[in-house]
Amino acid sequence: MATTSIVEVAHRMDTPLITRHNKNPVRMLVFLKRKPGITHEEFGSFWRTKHAKAFLALDIVKKNVINYEQIHIKQHPKIPGVLGLPLQGWDGIVLLDGESYEKLFEVFEDKQFNATVLPENALFVDTSNIRTLLTHVDPFIEDHLELKH
Repeated sequence: MATTSIVEVAHRMDTPLITRHNKNPVRMLVFLKRKPGITHEEFGSFWRTKHAKAFLALDIVKKNVINYEQIHIKQHPKIPGVLGLPLQGWDGIVLLDGESYEKLFEVFEDKQFNATVLPENALFVDTSNIRTLLTHVDPFIEDHLELKH
């Protein structure tokens, strides 16, 4: 059984992060585009501050989310040339880890989430262009040490 009693709240590159130690969580990635009419900077600032605080304050998040990270996409002119890949137009990615998909889905079904956080999305996110990807995590490098499988 995974250890979930240790909770750390920290900032990584100005991004709120909740971590509970779990070696093999399931992961949900949510790809976001900013609402038309707001700048990349406005999107990032609102998401990083007001929206993150509202999300992190939810009891269901404290109960069911093992790891929460915001990945802020940096627009850099060298990326397409260096990597040979086109930019996809995403402005941010939400990374949520949980012990099960059911626990993560409970967050989005929660009355408090739907009354407070969900309506706030429309203030800064193009809600018609949200994409979700469900994954399972198999870590191979953690804390700069190779894990033995």
